Amino acid sequence: MKPKRPILFVHSGHELYGADKMLILNIRAAKEKYPDKKIVVILPKNGSLSETLFNEFGIEVLVRRIGVLRKYDIKRFNFSFLERVLTFFRLIQYLNKFDLVFINTIVIVDYIIAAHFIKSKVIVHVHELPVGMASIVFTKLLNFSKAELIFVSKASQASFQELKNIKQTVIWNGVKQISSSGLKKNISGKINILFIGRLNSWKGQSLLVKAISLLMNETIEKISVRIVGDVYSNQHRIKESLDRQIENLSLHNTIKILPFTNHPEVHYNWTNIVVVPSLLPEPFGLVAIEAMSIGKIVIAANHGGLTEIVKNNITGLVFDPCNAKDLADKITFAVNNTILLEELSKNAFSEYTRKFTEEICIKNLKKILTSLLQTD
Repeated sequence: MKPKRPILFVHSGHELYGADKMLILNIRAAKEKYPDKKIVVILPKNGSLSETLFNEFGIEVLVRRIGVLRKYDIKRFNFSFLERVLTFFRLIQYLNKFDLVFINTIVIVDYIIAAHFIKSKVIVHVHELPVGMASIVFTKLLNFSKAELIFVSKASQASFQELKNIKQTVIWNGVKQISSSGLKKNISGKINILFIGRLNSWKGQSLLVKAISLLMNETIEKISVRIVGDVYSNQHRIKESLDRQIENLSLHNTIKILPFTNHPEVHYNWTNIVVVPSLLPEPFGLVAIEAMSIGKIVIAANHGGLTEIVKNNITGLVFDPCNAKDLADKITFAVNNTILLEELSKNAFSEYTRKFTEEICIKNLKKILTSLLQTD
């Protein structure tokens, strides 16, 4: 007989970026493993994520206040976040109503603290790769929680210091193959280059612009670049700065900034090369495997979880992190070696099918659920 109590998922986002997509995959795994169990999802606000959950699973999201600890709270010693998390004790009775509490990201501090005091099983899915003081703080929180941990990469797991949690598993993210139904023949004759993701201070879109500016004029004439993404609501200055950088470097005819879309296949079908130029180590690199699922070439910064995905001159190209000149050299190499690009494209797709499909990820997630929620 299967456990009758429901499963709770708690997540700190509301859009459809990387960790948001993985929440959907986690829920799909739970639905497949325990189809008769009720799924409850708590988000901080409604948005494209809650719409997707309702459309796909019929789940009506509960919108609740969530005590989130951001990196800038730690950097600025901003202790006002304590007001958001010290109400954790109010969660204890509620959380004990569930067979499993699945906390999707480590920044949901009030639920992670409450996990220490409840009898329900708890999983924390770690989508982050903290450094410095953040690593110390989040390591202590995870140890306190006594939760089972899932990491999205070996790099993410290694970023935590002296974890005492007994059960730790690395499960690479997986994605559904990007549809090529909208693929149109490139009649421009140019090599199309894509950056897609959140516009922030460390994703590296500014580094990409600088690298493009270092290219020879004859190479710039061969390419077209799209930067696709939006900023958090209070960080408009980042996009404004990027606009100015492009204008000041006279690249406005080469680089276009486009808004984030819930249908990125339009841009993946358009592009030949996807650049992931993150200044800080990525915990994983979902954009890279999305690109590989449709046989696109990835040029990635050689650190963090990306090193577990992109193999230089085999499944893609890598460059020295934060090095605009090296990135420019790799772009030039790719633009001028179309035969090699065809080989890398085949290898990238093969690597995706062997390691990073949605089905492989769900299979591994279901193993964790089985070990935690044994039938009676």
